[in-house]
Amino acid sequence: GSSSRRYKYDESTDLGKLNPHKLYSLPVKTYKYNESYLSEDDPRHGQTFIGFIAEDVQSIYEPAVDYDEEGRPESWNSRVIVPALLKLIQEQNTRLVVLEKWKQEMEEAS
Repeated sequence: GSSSRRYKYDESTDLGKLNPHKLYSLPVKTYKYNESYLSEDDPRHGQTFIGFIAEDVQSIYEPAVDYDEEGRPESWNSRVIVPALLKLIQEQNTRLVVLEKWKQEMEEAS
């Protein structure tokens, strides 16, 4: 889908039930693809990767899961996860700025 405003409505910064804080409990895992999934010619064959498991994402942050035609979790959707992660980073940055200001005020007061 496009990210242009031309195709969107009802914009809001209130994430409501799309609470990105749930992502704090999403496990980041290493894995290898099954032998039958990749051909031996594939450069990813036998390699270890870091990432998410679709079933884990489904149980923790369901809006970010894409399903196959049988309704099984197939993959995680970066177009959902990345903005949620950015929201968490922005919140952490706001906290950090406040704490740095508080620290500076404490140092100046002593």
